[in-house]
Amino acid sequence: MKPFITRKKLPAHASVRMARATTVLAFLIFTLLALTMQAQAQEAPRVNTFPNAPGWITVLWEHSGDGVYSFVVERQGSPYNQGAIVAVAVLNSPTRQFTDMNLQAATSYNHRVCAVYDNHRTCSEWVRNSTLPPPTSGRSGESKPPPPPPLSTPALRARAGGPKIIVLEWSYSSADRLTSMTLYRDGQFLIDGDKGTEATGMGVFTTIQADTVPRFNTEYTYKLCFSNPDEKHKCSDPVTMMADPWPPTAPADVKVAAMQASGGRALGGAVRLRPRATINMSWRNTDVPGQFITVEALDTSIPGDSISGGAMRTAPRQRWIEATRVSARDNPTSLTIDRPRSLISADGGLSTYRVCAVVPTMGAAGKVCSQPVSLP
Repeated sequence: MKPFITRKKLPAHASVRMARATTVLAFLIFTLLALTMQAQAQEAPRVNTFPNAPGWITVLWEHSGDGVYSFVVERQGSPYNQGAIVAVAVLNSPTRQFTDMNLQAATSYNHRVCAVYDNHRTCSEWVRNSTLPPPTSGRSGESKPPPPPPLSTPALRARAGGPKIIVLEWSYSSADRLTSMTLYRDGQFLIDGDKGTEATGMGVFTTIQADTVPRFNTEYTYKLCFSNPDEKHKCSDPVTMMADPWPPTAPADVKVAAMQASGGRALGGAVRLRPRATINMSWRNTDVPGQFITVEALDTSIPGDSISGGAMRTAPRQRWIEATRVSARDNPTSLTIDRPRSLISADGGLSTYRVCAVVPTMGAAGKVCSQPVSLP
C-alpha cells in the first residue's frame, strides 16, 4: 500500500507577498546595474597635488577624457566648508595639469578636479596639501615668491581650408594665465577669446578658428594677441595666407581710350617737349577675381612691315604682350598706362588690348581674358 502524501498550498495572501518581493528584488538589481553603468560613464579624475613654491600648488590628474568637454579645478581653503570652494581654472580636455598660484605660504589647501560631461559633472575626492614655507635669508625679513613666468608669444599658423576658407591654429599654456585672446584680419578685429572666470580673471580659450574670407584668390594677413594680468597685447608675427585658388572669371565691358598728356616734366626734372601717349583701360570685374589683373596688347606684323635694322618682314607674326600687372586685392576697375610699342616691328604704338584675370599658381587654368577691344 502506497503512503498517502498531501501537498499544502500557500494561502493567497502569501503568494501575493512573494510576487511583490520578487518585483522589488528585480527593481533593486536593475537600479544597481544602472547606477554601475552611470558611474562608469561618469568617470571621476584621479588627483594628486604637490607644492613647488611658497605660494604654488601643482594639481595633476588622470582621466581617459571620454565624453569630457572640460575639466574644472576647484580649491577649498580654511574653514574647508562648502562656502570656501572656489573654481580656479577651466581647462580643455587634453590638459592634465594646473598650477594654482598666488596662495599663502605654509598654508593647507584642498584641491579637486571635476570632469564636465554633457549634462553633469563628476568630481574627484578632495586632496589636501600645504604650500612651502617662505625661504629664510641671512638677514631678517622674508623673501618674495618667484615671479610668474613671462607671457608666451603666440605662434600663429595658417592653412587653406577651401576656396574661401582659411584655417588659423595656435596653442597656449595654462602658465600663461590668459585673460584675453584676440585675432585680427588685415588689422581689423576678427574674434575675441572667452573672458576669464569671475574668481580668477583667467579662462579657457579656443585654439582654432576657420575664417570665411570675403573674396576668392586674395591674400589676407592675420595677427593673434594674448593678454594676462601682468602683460597686455603680446602678439604673434603677421601671417599672410590665401585660400585655395579658384579659376577666375574674365573682366567684362572693357573700354579703351587714347590720351595725350602734353607738357609737364619728365623724370629727373627735364621739360617734356613731346606729348606723352597714354591709354586708359576700364572694365567691370566679375564674381571671381584673379589674384592679379593684367592689361595686354596685341603685337602684330604683316608682310612688308619693317623690323629692327631696316629689314622687311616677309611672314606675318602676332602675339599678346603684357603691358602692366596690378594686384586685384583692391578690386581695380581702371588703369592709365603709357601706350605700349611693338616689340616685333618698327611701327608705332599698339592699338588692340584686352584685360585678364590671373591666378599664377593655377597655370593656364588660372588665366582668363576679356574680348579684345581696339582704340577708336
